[in-house]
Amino acid sequence: MKNIINRQIILLKVIISNAIIIHPVDECNSKTDDITFITINNLKKLTREYPAFIKLTLQEHKYYTESGASLCPLPYEKENVITDPTVITFLEFHNIKFDPRKCEKPWTWTQHNECLVPIIFSTTGEKLGKIIQPCLKDNINIIQCYTLYLNVIESSSVTLVDRFCLFVIIAIDNIEQIENDESLFDLIRDTSISLLSIETTVVIEWFKLLLEYMFIAFHQYFISTLPLDCIKNVLEKYMHNNQSFNKPIENKIECRKHLLDCMKITKLKKNYVLLTDHENWNWDINSEEKPEFDLILKFSQKNNDIGLDLFKQNVINNNY
Repeated sequence: MKNIINRQIILLKVIISNAIIIHPVDECNSKTDDITFITINNLKKLTREYPAFIKLTLQEHKYYTESGASLCPLPYEKENVITDPTVITFLEFHNIKFDPRKCEKPWTWTQHNECLVPIIFSTTGEKLGKIIQPCLKDNINIIQCYTLYLNVIESSSVTLVDRFCLFVIIAIDNIEQIENDESLFDLIRDTSISLLSIETTVVIEWFKLLLEYMFIAFHQYFISTLPLDCIKNVLEKYMHNNQSFNKPIENKIECRKHLLDCMKITKLKKNYVLLTDHENWNWDINSEEKPEFDLILKFSQKNNDIGLDLFKQNVINNNY
């Protein structure tokens, strides 16, 4: 089985367009032993810790399925991490100002722990639980199912981050619009901004809790935290100590630019799975018609609820 995987990996090397470049040197060659250590017990542990993901339905996805291979994060020693120039090149190419090298977690900006694993079954339109059931029942295709489960966790988290960024951007745009509306009396303008700021801050504070839970999962399974660290950087810089929107509009405009940078990162891996409220998010920042902000506020609160349901189980089980 190991030799078959190695041969397929060599044949399935790809460079994904508009993506972080997969290394031309096969990182998996040096991690063959790690692959053999991924057993059915690892898969069972993963499903026990994060059981809510089995209900999600997968869809076709350029990054995760079109290349014929998936990327499986594997453990590595912190002191052996090597700078990955392709990640920095990706950020610079897209003019993203966020510099992950300043973050304390090394796996935020390296792909050296990721291994190519061939995709050997169709996943489009199938629930994750149905796909992995034969793996658990018959102890077959363990590395494929283990990789798939981690990919679903990763994409779900990235989707939640992307939606949060979009929500805050819309909130900022609404505040700016109210600020510039000369037809409003000062009292009405100030009251409207205050109410919108309070509602937005509530969503932000719940998302901060969700972000903590997502970090636990990503750190535990060595998934690249690049998109999480990007939004964490924004939260720490602009939304610290519940003072999210009590600052001048100039600060919000700068925050908006940084949120758009994070969305350039999330674009690559979002929407591999259909979250339960996916029909509410069939629009983006460039859509001519967007939902009213009251609806967007409800969608975003629901977004946090969905994320907490997916990621909280591990926190409860392990008493974090």
